[in-house]
Amino acid sequence: MKSKVIFLVLFALSSLTVLAEPPAKRERQIETILELTKANICNPHFLETPQWQEFVTTLEQAKTLNLNDEEFARLFNQASKKLPFSHYYLNYTKGGSSSSRKNFSLEEIDTNTALLNVASWSRDPQAMIKVIGQIESKGYSKLIIDLRDNTGGTLDAAVILGQYLTNQTVDAGTYITRSWFEQTADYPTQDEIAQMDYLKEMSYAEFGRMMQQPAFRMIIPGHNNKVFEGEVMVLVNENTASTNEPLVHLIQQYHLGTLIGTKTAGNMMSGRFFKVSRKLRLFLPVADYVTAEGIRLDQLGVTPDVQVSSGQALDKAKELLGL
Repeated sequence: MKSKVIFLVLFALSSLTVLAEPPAKRERQIETILELTKANICNPHFLETPQWQEFVTTLEQAKTLNLNDEEFARLFNQASKKLPFSHYYLNYTKGGSSSSRKNFSLEEIDTNTALLNVASWSRDPQAMIKVIGQIESKGYSKLIIDLRDNTGGTLDAAVILGQYLTNQTVDAGTYITRSWFEQTADYPTQDEIAQMDYLKEMSYAEFGRMMQQPAFRMIIPGHNNKVFEGEVMVLVNENTASTNEPLVHLIQQYHLGTLIGTKTAGNMMSGRFFKVSRKLRLFLPVADYVTAEGIRLDQLGVTPDVQVSSGQALDKAKELLGL
């Protein structure tokens, strides 16, 4: 019996050893991460800050080298929250099936009021067009858009929703890429922005093509399509991030609806994935963003018109709509 117990203990210890990456392998991964970051981050001046130096020190400490992949990604993502930029994290893939949660869903509160839940911004605008069609067919006069805990996604469907709220031409801000910041640490002036080319096709593919330029504007053209003419309430919280933040900023600036909840995340940049290993991918910002007024939303966020806790936001929206 005693020998069996000893065997089980030794087996457990050996299993733990397998879970952890050898220090030399982890050192190479960290070196890869730092090289990818230095070569691709939109603003290399971010890497001259004390926060970045402290972050690198955390990665290179001895105890980090003995963590397994999941623990290493957790430490990386916790430490990166102290950096002066967002959209920088490690994605650890365990495998298994993906979530079946719908990105967009519509719920009827009463015959006049619809609740549009947007869990994430998918690349397929047709799903949003379908939801808008449902809103139109029901003839709702009140619309609540729930963006709480929506961490972002691609712009296609967000533009479709934005155009449903207004037929005006909208200046949706400027994206600034690495080739701009390789020349200067300064953000473009309003006069410089006015001379820039702009995104002419609101698609993921065209956005990627424009990312080859130093900077470009996002001008959403006016149109003659149907727009929602009733009251609009938009629910946000501290996890409302990325793609959502220019959208809610514009809703606020153009008086298209009332923002309710807590201040948004302040995580507004554009990023993409880079492979580190079979189970680890690095996501980093390849473009920064400023609003039409020259405001950098990253690290700032958008403050709602009506500030209540995230849990109270829906009830407050109903109250303001007289429900």
